[in-house]
Amino acid sequence: MHIVICIKQVPDSAQIRVHPVTNTIMRQGVPTIINPYDLFALEEALKL
Repeated sequence: MHIVICIKQVPDSAQIRVHPVTNTIMRQGVPTIINPYDLFALEEALKL
């Protein structure tokens, strides 16, 4: 059996900063992590 899991890196939500003028996320200097929902999918796939 072959299983494929798509994984995306996202900014760490504990360290997100918002630009005060544009109200957009400032990604510079913010570490990336695996999307938590993708991590759940990976764990479930490994159990199979």
